[in-house]
Parts: sequence; C-alpha cells; structure tokens
Amino acid sequence: MHAANERRSDTADELAVTHKRRETSRSLGSMIAVTEFEDTSGHNVGVICNGHRIGIQIAGRTRYWWKIGETGKQIEGEPGSVFAIPAGTELEVSWEGPRKMISIGIDTQLVDRVLADHVHGASEVSGSPIATETLGHKPRLWLGEHQPRVFANVQRLAQLHADPHDTTGGSERLEIEEIAGELAAWMVFPDDSSQLIDRELGLSDVALRRITGYIRDHLREGLGIEALSDLARLSPFHFCRMFRRSTGLSPRQYVIRLRIDHSLSLMHSRPNMTLAEVAVASGFADQAHFSNTFRKLMRQTPSEWKREAQQS
Repeated sequence: MHAANERRSDTADELAVTHKRRETSRSLGSMIAVTEFEDTSGHNVGVICNGHRIGIQIAGRTRYWWKIGETGKQIEGEPGSVFAIPAGTELEVSWEGPRKMISIGIDTQLVDRVLADHVHGASEVSGSPIATETLGHKPRLWLGEHQPRVFANVQRLAQLHADPHDTTGGSERLEIEEIAGELAAWMVFPDDSSQLIDRELGLSDVALRRITGYIRDHLREGLGIEALSDLARLSPFHFCRMFRRSTGLSPRQYVIRLRIDHSLSLMHSRPNMTLAEVAVASGFADQAHFSNTFRKLMRQTPSEWKREAQQS
C-alpha cells in the first residue's frame, strides 16, 4: 500500500473515505448486510476487508491492486463486473470521477457451514463453526469479471434493501437467506459452485415430513431458511438445493404456495373476514403484501377471487 493512502478498520464498507459519498446501509437479517453507495469524485484509498464481501459495479470504473507475495496484480472493474473480497484482504482501490456500487457483507459462519457440508457430503453438520482454513478451502479473491447470476442476486438484495415491507418476517426473508447461501457458496467456488451439490439427491422422507410439518405449524410466523436448515442439520445453501430437489420448489416458493392456499381456504369458509385479517392469518406482512403476492400467483386480486367464489 502507498504510504499516502489513508486507512482505518471498518466492518461495514471500504476504508478511510474522505471524499464525497452518498451511502445507505441496512442489515437484512443475520446473514446479509447491504450497502449502496455513490462516490461523486475520484480518490485513492487503502482497504482492509474485515468481513467477506461481494459487490457489483453499477456505474464508473474502479481499479483494484493487491499484493501477492512479492508481486502485485491490478484489475479494473467496469459497469456489470462483480467482485468478491474475503475477510482480511488488503487492497488499494482507486477511481476517477463518479462511480456507483452495491456491496454485500456475508456472515463468515455461513461460509463455514457451506464448506462443512461440502466436506462431509451434505450430511449432519456440527453446530460448532468450522474455520474454512481447516477444511482445505477458503473464499477466493475475485475482481473485475462478469457473473450474470451473481450480479442479478446482488441487485435483488438491493431491491429488498429498499423495499418498504418488513423483509425480516415475510417471504422476503426466505428469499434473502436463499440468496445468501448461494452467494456464500460462490465465494468459495466462483468458477463452479455446482461442485458443492453434485452428491445431493434430496431430503429423506423423514426429514421432509419434519420440515414441511414445521412450516405448516408456523405458517403465520417469520419463517427463515436458517431455522429450517437447522432442522435438517444442513447449511442453508445445501438445504435449499435439497429441498428443491425433493419438492420441485424453493423453500420460499413452497411457503408462499401454502400461504396462498390457506388464504383461499379462509376466504371460502369465512367470507366475513376482511382481507387484512386474511393476510395476517395467512402469514403475510400486511394486506398490500398479500394482494401483490396473490395477484402474481393467481393472476387476479383477492377481492376478485372472493367475489367470484361468492357468486358460484
């Protein structure tokens, strides 16, 4: 690093930012934190990444330089490019003019659990965290290249970051945690994360009954991937893949389907319930959230469905 560069430790973002910046940051549950920022002028800055981070370049160009042994390497990020920076990485970052980026902080223990599942063949996982270094793998530095699926996942988290609904309790929470697991896996195997799922054949019948029963019993609550994966004693990443293989749906899609089915039953059997009451009883954040989800899945509004059901 150049001596002229300022540096300080910061778990939330890049470091020693003395130029003009517009920034918003928010945690989406316990696994993910989203930071969106725009820099209005060029700057050089030293970076010490205290946590695993994945980000995307929306506008502008950013040059990254890092030291490898006695040599260094430089890569330029352009709009559409993706970066992954493991915890503890030291970089020098520079840019000229304005730039816009979205940066995602990923829980270290989530990456550890993905690796533990990989090493143990997606079998029972200890509740104790396992350091990635002890498994023979570690998250890799990845800068400047295009990864459309990763880019789309980060953009989706940014949309949820800006969503006015409560993203910690509804179906958005499931989506956030599904994406978190996928990004954690990509950090370790950025070239081909399918290495992590080749041996997965789906959940056992016993495990599937236990998990689906739990979902039905807690449909009104803020279901999360972490709790469901703990029932299967799997990392969130492997659980989502195995659940999809068993049901044909992601956990989020499955929960939404059950909530919609429950709302249909309530509107049919209890026509005097208001839509707001149906929404809460079915596990949606509010009536607006219920109506939007219902319309996407059923291709009509709850009011339209209810009116047709009463006329038939």
